[in-house]
Amino acid sequence: MVVDFPEYLLDSGRIYGRGVVLTISVEAMSYDPLSRKGRLSIRINTNQFEEARQWVRNNIVDLAMEAKEKVRGDGFSLGTRFYSESETMKENGILEVEFITE
Repeated sequence: MVVDFPEYLLDSGRIYGRGVVLTISVEAMSYDPLSRKGRLSIRINTNQFEEARQWVRNNIVDLAMEAKEKVRGDGFSLGTRFYSESETMKENGILEVEFITE
């Protein structure tokens, strides 16, 4: 679970906004170091699609690093940049995100 604040405003020292609790878990990842392309399959709550999608886009580095460590025990090189190429919502609550690195 993740807590995110998709909308907030600082006014006279007070923070106003909206918080959401997102259910997000990485189900699978594939990555080809030669082409520097990868795909993350992430289970989300479809009722929170837009908030979850935005959180995933903002945190793709953390999700990919976590998934990579679980799969092979190593991460990407320090300073690797991640770029989301496409996103596809599957019928079973899986958001597939294709990404590239540089």
